[in-house]
Amino acid sequence: MVELRENEIDKDQAQLDERRDEAAQKDEAVSEELGTITDKEESGKELTPVEEETKAALEEEQAAVEEEKAAIEEEQTQIDKRTDEVLEMRDDISEDKNSQLEESSAESTFTSAPQISPVWFLMVDDKGDGIPFGRVVLYNLDDGKRLAVSSVTAVRGRTLAVLPDSLLVIAGKEGGNSKVRLMLLDQDTLETQKEGSNDVFPGSLMTVKGSDIYLVTTENGEWRLGKFNTSLERTAVSELAIEPWTSISFDGTSLFVQGASGEILKLSASTLKEKASLK
Repeated sequence: MVELRENEIDKDQAQLDERRDEAAQKDEAVSEELGTITDKEESGKELTPVEEETKAALEEEQAAVEEEKAAIEEEQTQIDKRTDEVLEMRDDISEDKNSQLEESSAESTFTSAPQISPVWFLMVDDKGDGIPFGRVVLYNLDDGKRLAVSSVTAVRGRTLAVLPDSLLVIAGKEGGNSKVRLMLLDQDTLETQKEGSNDVFPGSLMTVKGSDIYLVTTENGEWRLGKFNTSLERTAVSELAIEPWTSISFDGTSLFVQGASGEILKLSASTLKEKASLK
């Protein structure tokens, strides 16, 4: 149910973004043409009858564009509300699952399997060329024993994300046949479950929002912001190049990253299309 509503919101957001782009292009074209006529009028020159008719038609078009832009913003407000509702639903589902897990844990007091309190840690082995290489280790907090060590020794950066059924890391080396990719590790054995198919910036931040993963990936030879799902499939990529060492900040249905030229880009969190640029 939640996934279905999220898909509907993503589809509506994409359509609304297209309308917003079309309205912006129309507004620019009308304003430019109307400005030419207005400049002539302000210079004291008399407009021809045809120019008077053109001016009136352009002013009507401009008013229609403003109405369309207002309608778009109203629909954006509705989409934002729907998005907030879905996020609340996900929080409720997460709380229900946690309650079920606690109840299940309480009911399984008598069991043959020893109880452990797991903690996963990203241990640095090699600083490489400035971006650390490391491996994931699993400890039991109850007795302090190390239970497992990942066979992957090229985990990059300092970010380890714990998902419901796996661990998410950026791993790999650049050059030769090696690639830096997203990887899922088994929580118990720390063996590789799955490797993504898109190249990732070795020093990228990795931010997980619900079932969405945001990080710096590559597209057409440029570093771009990418959005992935928990199956490591890329579901969106920014149209603009970004600074690979950028931070990633969120504000409701938008996010902020640093562009390749140093400007701050405001992007849609769902489509990664540009909403604004802050110089």
